[in-house]
Amino acid sequence: MTAIDQDSSGNHQSYAQGDTIAWTADAPGKRGKYVAVFNIGDDPVDLDLSWADVGVKTGEAAVRDLWGRKDIGTAARLQTTLPPHASILYRVSPQ
Repeated sequence: MTAIDQDSSGNHQSYAQGDTIAWTADAPGKRGKYVAVFNIGDDPVDLDLSWADVGVKTGEAAVRDLWGRKDIGTAARLQTTLPPHASILYRVSPQ
């Protein structure tokens, strides 16, 4: 996780709607993006967002869950449910 903190660039809020906030940053070498999504509310949030919605210009992307330390696979959209006060952290690499 240190690489995200020290080696990423262009960090910015890229999405905000209701209790959902996303931050996006360029990964080293510009080969992908880091995407963090937060549910700041007291209720679960069902997410179904295009990558463009959260600041990643791609259709299909290889997705790695950085908290879970596992590859999720290829996805055309960001689809998940976030419990209250939860977050996700992905590395998204355009295909």
